Amino acid sequence: MSYRAQARFVLSNSKEVIAQVCTHLLEHDAEIEDIDDGKIVRFQGSSAHISCREIETKIDVTAPTVEGLYFMRLTLASHIRELTTDDDLDILLNGDGYELGQPPNFRVLDVVAAKDITPHMRRLTLAGDVQRYDPLAALHVNLILPHPEVQGPQWPQVGTDGLIVWPNPDKRPFRRKYTVRSVNMAAGTIDIDFVLHDDAGPGSQFARQAKPGDQVGMIGPGGGGLVEAGWYLFAGDETALPAIARMLEHLPAEAQGKAIIEVASDAEMQPIHTALPFH
Repeated sequence: MSYRAQARFVLSNSKEVIAQVCTHLLEHDAEIEDIDDGKIVRFQGSSAHISCREIETKIDVTAPTVEGLYFMRLTLASHIRELTTDDDLDILLNGDGYELGQPPNFRVLDVVAAKDITPHMRRLTLAGDVQRYDPLAALHVNLILPHPEVQGPQWPQVGTDGLIVWPNPDKRPFRRKYTVRSVNMAAGTIDIDFVLHDDAGPGSQFARQAKPGDQVGMIGPGGGGLVEAGWYLFAGDETALPAIARMLEHLPAEAQGKAIIEVASDAEMQPIHTALPFH
């Protein structure tokens, strides 16, 4: 089964913009095929047929999943808007996924526990739909932290052009990247560790004040994860510790290597449970 979406819009410098979009996507491992009336873009399992005729641009997207369709729509629409000089550009997408509501990679999780595991490291346990965060291929998520001056829902919506729309654009919630420290599928929870900085930013401030019943948005997972190798080297400070610890705990039985983790003091040291011959 495949999913499809289409867009038709007027773009004054269509061929130039689409060429720039394709050049950028090539740097991110996309495959670009030149055809008579435009381009075919293959990216992360999805494809888009982009045709440019005079000032009309047509995009037909095909993907194996609704989430893949969403990402291809988002990728193309965001880059086209970034590169065009047309202030009144109106990209209206039709087809599957037209009424997505919220992004398919977005979840709302509830804080169920908060505790300090060292003087400057605080762990929040979040509950909800956590299955997508269990694989080790991608460890990072973007937390959507509520803006303190906004009451009511602050979560992202998908616009008709495939781009993100915020309920209060002038006071958007804060977005910060963190690592999922661990996942408990049986309990439906994940742990995320926060370094508590003295000059607290939005992430540290949220973690310091969080209590059961609070909510946090989460987009992901994404970024690098654990790859197969015979020998590993891990190095980082406290901010990298959650990612390093999670990978060390899930290494294949035959793995060997070295882990170097810098912490501020002995009080910031944490036990890492691995039976592997690491130094």
